[in-house]
Amino acid sequence: MPPNIFIIIILIILLFYCVGLPYLNSCYNKTINNLEGLDNINNIYYELNKIDLNKCSKDCCNFTEWPIPHIQKVNNSIPTNYSCNLGNGSGCVCINELNINNLTHRGYNN
Repeated sequence: MPPNIFIIIILIILLFYCVGLPYLNSCYNKTINNLEGLDNINNIYYELNKIDLNKCSKDCCNFTEWPIPHIQKVNNSIPTNYSCNLGNGSGCVCINELNINNLTHRGYNN
C-alpha cells in the first residue's frame, strides 16, 4: 500500500470519531428523550381507561334474574354483560362513558 492511502484512511477514521460519533450520540439521545415522553403520555392515557381494574359488582350487570322492583340502584355506571370475578366482588364490570368510548373506538388505535 502506498503511504498516501494509509494517511487518508487514518484521517477518515479520525474524522469519523471526531464528527460522526458525537452527531450519532446526540441523535440517539434525542430519540430516547422523545420515546420517554411518549411512554409517559401512553401510561397516563391507559391508566385512565383500564377496565380490568374497575369495580366488579352484580349491580352493574345488564340483566339480572330476579330484580327487586322497589330498590333503586344507586350506580352511575352503564350496565354491561362483561362478567368478572375479582377480589372485590363478582358479577359484571362497572364501566362508564369513557370506557365505552374507548372500547367503541378500539382505544383510538387506527
